[in-house]
Amino acid sequence: MAAALVVVLAVGRPSSEPGSPGARIAPAASPGSVTQLLAEPGTRAGVLRSATGAPTGRVALGRDGQGYVLDSRPPAPGTWLWLDTTSGPVLVGRITTSPTVHFVVRGDLDAVEGVFVTVEKGTPRVPGAVSSRADLAPVS
Repeated sequence: MAAALVVVLAVGRPSSEPGSPGARIAPAASPGSVTQLLAEPGTRAGVLRSATGAPTGRVALGRDGQGYVLDSRPPAPGTWLWLDTTSGPVLVGRITTSPTVHFVVRGDLDAVEGVFVTVEKGTPRVPGAVSSRADLAPVS
């Protein structure tokens, strides 16, 4: 499984509330990290779906804040990953090369309800039209 080697310097935060989630794209992790994450208690996962309901990939987020977008189509230029949180959207970073993207979330992980993807020119301050979305639920 290929992994992204992209690092984004900016960390998005929806508010200045203590513990509000922030996130960033992270350097590639070892290939076994995804399998290990999916087997850990407390991991939540979901299927990314387009507006028409077609699956476009999967996402997983562990209790330690390690997350992955998996099996996604090659991203279009200007593809951005966001967290869907109880405090509002949080920009994670731009997805540039790989169908597997490693990201890290810090702060209140329970506030993260899902993830979504947008395709936009430039660095967005607020999300534009959503191209795919996944709600997170416990892995069974």
